[in-house]
Amino acid sequence: MSIDKLERVMWRIRRHEKQYISNHLLRVAIMKECGTSLQCYKDNRAALIKLGWLRTYTKTKVALTGADLDE
Repeated sequence: MSIDKLERVMWRIRRHEKQYISNHLLRVAIMKECGTSLQCYKDNRAALIKLGWLRTYTKTKVALTGADLDE
């Protein structure tokens, strides 16, 4: 997991131009950029939340914070 891969994940998510995205869409973006294992998904999702680029919105959705664009 590197910052470059996380930035590409965010780029894939931002192409949909929505503020709230489903966990499924996040999983697909992570699978295409980082890997397909469940642990890879969990680690990358946790890293995006820890960096402040995403935050949980509901049980099935996450919200984009825009912090990745400021850095």
